[in-house]
Amino acid sequence: MSNINYAAISTTYPVAGQDNDSQGFRDNFTAISAGLAEAATEISALQTNSVVVASLTTGLPVVNDLLQSTISDGTYKTFHGVYFDAGTVSTSANIDLTNGPVQKFTLSGTPTLTFTNWPVVGQSGYVRVHIASDQNGVRYPIFATSNSGTIHYATDFPTNPITSGKGFTVGGESVSAINVTSAGTGYTTPTTVSFSGVSPITGGFIPTTSISYTVVSATVSGGSAGTGYAVNDTLTINGYPGVVLTVASVTGGSTGPIATVNVTSGGSFTSPMPLAFGTSPINSAGSGARVVLGFGVGSISLTNGGGDGYTTTPPTVTIGSSTGSTATATATLTSNTSTHIKVIEAWSNNAGTDVYVRYLGEY
Repeated sequence: MSNINYAAISTTYPVAGQDNDSQGFRDNFTAISAGLAEAATEISALQTNSVVVASLTTGLPVVNDLLQSTISDGTYKTFHGVYFDAGTVSTSANIDLTNGPVQKFTLSGTPTLTFTNWPVVGQSGYVRVHIASDQNGVRYPIFATSNSGTIHYATDFPTNPITSGKGFTVGGESVSAINVTSAGTGYTTPTTVSFSGVSPITGGFIPTTSISYTVVSATVSGGSAGTGYAVNDTLTINGYPGVVLTVASVTGGSTGPIATVNVTSGGSFTSPMPLAFGTSPINSAGSGARVVLGFGVGSISLTNGGGDGYTTTPPTVTIGSSTGSTATATATLTSNTSTHIKVIEAWSNNAGTDVYVRYLGEY
């Protein structure tokens, strides 16, 4: 409420048509002067403390500092957050919450990005950070927080394939899949997968894999062809789940010892096991047959795709040799992801003593 005392000003003085005392003039001028002084004080306070869209003196847009004032019980419409682009950073930099709720950092190295200027205890602070690469190598950030605070990562936060700690890389393509083009034959012991032809770009590394083996052939063990089998009988193998064989031919008439079998399903195994085992016939009266299984490479899975370590050409995949024919495979890269940004969100409600960080994804 204004303190301007306009009631002290007489609006009926001076009185027309009569001699008026000069003291009345002085009283009115004094009241007017006091009112203008109070108006100047209040207007100055408004200029200093009010939320305005523009300067009251220049008319230019202004930044309002609400000085920790609480806004409540209101409806907002079309509010936007400041987007702060920190540019390209190669060494340590601050994710300063006073710069805005959404910030971007383009990495030209492996800088430590430190969260700073969290609000005081009892207030919550949030910031969303966009991380990109300068396109000259694989980059990754290291996160820290000021005042000896502790960062708590979400349980599903990714693992940096280079450091094996919580984090991620940006700036290249990864091997997304390995397609086995030929299973090969004659694998009796676990083999290896190697990559050549294209080296990872700076900061990347060779992908890692795991191999599964599958049955590609089966032959009747000498002297163990069994009896009573018919063509098209379906057989499973003790100790080899997922392996299904079909009798292709028998010796003798319509039933008899197994001569040849076809592999209907080769199963999946972590190690080749080419031994002779007894069969368990399904829908068959036959019994006693034993087979030797031949293994090839069924699939190659990525345990890590190489940390965004490639450009546009995938590496050549080489599978270790076997006693028969060697399996072959090709690698496929992710597509156009080197320019993608990766986004995290962080918050704290105790002045940065505990900072909670989650990974929002790649875009």
